[in-house]
Amino acid sequence: MKYALISVILLASACPAGAQFRGERPDYGKPELYLKQGTQSFLSSGTAAQISGELALPSGADHIRTLSALYFWLMDAFTGEALGGRTVGKTTAEGLIKNRKLGGCHDYALVFSAALRTLGYPALMADAASIRWAKGYKPGSATYGHVFVEVYAGGKWLLVDAVTGRMILDYDPSNPVIPLYLDREPKGFYALMKGPDPEAYGVNSIDSLHRAMEEFAQKLPVMDISYPQYDIVTLSRYSPPVQTAAEEQLTGPCGQGPCHGLKKTGMIMQLGGHDLHLEKTGAGYAAHLYPYGKIFTAGETRTMTFPDLRALNAYLKELQADD
Repeated sequence: MKYALISVILLASACPAGAQFRGERPDYGKPELYLKQGTQSFLSSGTAAQISGELALPSGADHIRTLSALYFWLMDAFTGEALGGRTVGKTTAEGLIKNRKLGGCHDYALVFSAALRTLGYPALMADAASIRWAKGYKPGSATYGHVFVEVYAGGKWLLVDAVTGRMILDYDPSNPVIPLYLDREPKGFYALMKGPDPEAYGVNSIDSLHRAMEEFAQKLPVMDISYPQYDIVTLSRYSPPVQTAAEEQLTGPCGQGPCHGLKKTGMIMQLGGHDLHLEKTGAGYAAHLYPYGKIFTAGETRTMTFPDLRALNAYLKELQADD
């Protein structure tokens, strides 16, 4: 298949958010288009192999574990530098990985998204402006924004902040409003430009980025933006999962955080890409499975029952093998 580099500028006109855009919006129904690296996000086969080796993911690792491993690889293997935007649009993923220094959110998102593509996950950088800054914009004032990563994983598009590790699980990429808040931004961000790297969406310097943000700020007063309600989780460092459950853990009150105020018995663990609530029942034992990060806040995906503790622990070992 012949892939095309997609670069888009998502500055809306006076209409509902996401209804019309300048230029072509990404074709989110064809995620395979976004496996193609750009000029700045290109990674050599040697660097791709190096990333895979450093992540040391087991065969068949699911997307949650992959995203977590990649985020903590950035945290552990790189040094952050406050460069005031001087390198925006000028760095390459290959060079950043070689030097192990990241100069801001553009660098974090560039390396994160490029690495995702080498691992087989379609990804786009989403360059966004602060909505609070835009609402108070004055010509010549300093700009404020952030860069996120859209990734297609687990059969849907997710949004990840490669700087903080926060992730939107039920992300709608057609809505440019991103309600993730940073220290100076209590209102969220608005995605202006998307592509495999800054060069692909027309940003080659901090000045070109400022011009795009200022144009957005000038249009914002006549725009009708819509704030979506999302489920937001934080990626956690992987540790070996609990392999077995003991009788006393399943019969007493559940004292773990998600159980507070719910009068639950048993215990909670994360295994095989699921949240599990394990408890003793009148007929034996039960494992209630929930989507990852959504225990008790979303419906059960299924409930497994077991006649004895040995059968339950055998099932937990099977899930562990899938991690």
